[in-house]
Amino acid sequence: MVPWVSLVGSLVILTVLISASVHDVRTREVPDAHWVVSGAAALVMLASDRSCGVMPASALVAAAALFLFYMLSPYLVGIRAAPVVVAACVLSGYAVLEGDARGAVVTGMFALCMLLYLTGILHGGADVKAVFVLTLAFPLFPDQAGLPSVLLLNPSLVILVVASVLTIASTVRVLARNIADGRVCPGMFSNYRVPLSEARGMFAWPVEDAVDGRVVPCRMGDDTGAVLDRLADAGATSVLVTPMIPFMVPVTVATVLVLAATLIL
Repeated sequence: MVPWVSLVGSLVILTVLISASVHDVRTREVPDAHWVVSGAAALVMLASDRSCGVMPASALVAAAALFLFYMLSPYLVGIRAAPVVVAACVLSGYAVLEGDARGAVVTGMFALCMLLYLTGILHGGADVKAVFVLTLAFPLFPDQAGLPSVLLLNPSLVILVVASVLTIASTVRVLARNIADGRVCPGMFSNYRVPLSEARGMFAWPVEDAVDGRVVPCRMGDDTGAVLDRLADAGATSVLVTPMIPFMVPVTVATVLVLAATLIL
């Protein structure tokens, strides 16, 4: 990668991550403009490394752009997304066949991000987009090019793991609250009970819902306000909630730590 492109691109991405963290803390929402800017910088960084040849690099950049377009477009859903994703996989596959291992990393991390999002492990779309942009910007560690280990260990995957570990601090806070309330049960690490009126002003997902006057587990993706209204109509005065963690903050911290470690080591 061209050194000045790497430096400027890294600064742009770090600036975007800091801005995204501020938005996440304040509103738990991050505008897609962040990923348009950082994604463009990441694509330039990806294109500047032509060590495996111009054609493989061009195919990989095209694949990455299609993956990114799929993530950012509100219109590419269901069957309409299939041609874009398939074309991206074919292009990245060509890059791999031509000796560019980055194609396998980009495709693998795209699949992992989608899996984490669909299973609810990563709740926010911004979290997924951030990790994928980081994959495009930093697909390989400097000394890993061409090694099979890149498929199992790459900078964005390490950032994701480190960020997940950093969120343990929020688990400790939830656990401490449950212990103080005398609530000891399997869910004491992830959720706690609050008054229904307090839940309406919190950044939190309800764990409980009400159907026909009975309290039942809440389905992922249900409108929070509607769930709380149903619980109130059923006579509930409190609700179990899971706090919304501003995951962009640990992602930003993890990115700084991993990049710093890469430079030092």
